[in-house]
Amino acid sequence: MYLWTGAHHLLWTPVPDWVQTLAMGFSVMLIAPSWGSVFNGYLSMNGQWHQMRENYLVKFLIIGITFYGLQTLQGPMQAIRTFSAFIHYTDWVPAHIHMGTMGWVSMICFASIYYLIPHIYDRELYSIPLANLHFWLILVGQLIWSISLWVAGVLQAGMWNAMNSDGSLTYTFMETMVEMYPYWWARAGGGLIYMVGLIIFIYNLYMSVSKGSPATQTTATEGRA
Repeated sequence: MYLWTGAHHLLWTPVPDWVQTLAMGFSVMLIAPSWGSVFNGYLSMNGQWHQMRENYLVKFLIIGITFYGLQTLQGPMQAIRTFSAFIHYTDWVPAHIHMGTMGWVSMICFASIYYLIPHIYDRELYSIPLANLHFWLILVGQLIWSISLWVAGVLQAGMWNAMNSDGSLTYTFMETMVEMYPYWWARAGGGLIYMVGLIIFIYNLYMSVSKGSPATQTTATEGRA
């Protein structure tokens, strides 16, 4: 289903209409396999939701697939021509992309690395509290980043499309730019919070490899919050 979806970012461009149409069709169909995997993850947690409190790896994995589900709802929305015409070239698009990279992909990667490092080096993770702090920092940072840009994108689109009764544009391009400044500052703040979380992640891994306790029968998957 992913084969043609990327072209939904090229609606209303010189790309041939048949490519755009395929992108629209495949993007909408993508909801089925994507949400199939999301529900598979959620239903696998039946009777085990307490692990969201107790197991630091589960936090990353479940929130990661949650962002994946949101990502694969936004994608098909952007593949609808009327909606695409509204948000095309606005900050909504980078918000959508970064929800995937900073939320879905990164969360899964962090959990995978946290799981692998103790097994590869035969050492316990240096600090589970630091791993939990890392989780909350990147979650908050990514939400600030994405939500601020979603709002900015809708505002941007509205201002770009606003017209006076005589058919002229209500706002100049620079007026639209000025309105974006608060949202871009919020994005910068969210990115900074996320970066602090990433630094903590790297520090925790370094200390695990260099000074972590030798592994016991307790594996990384049994870590407690």
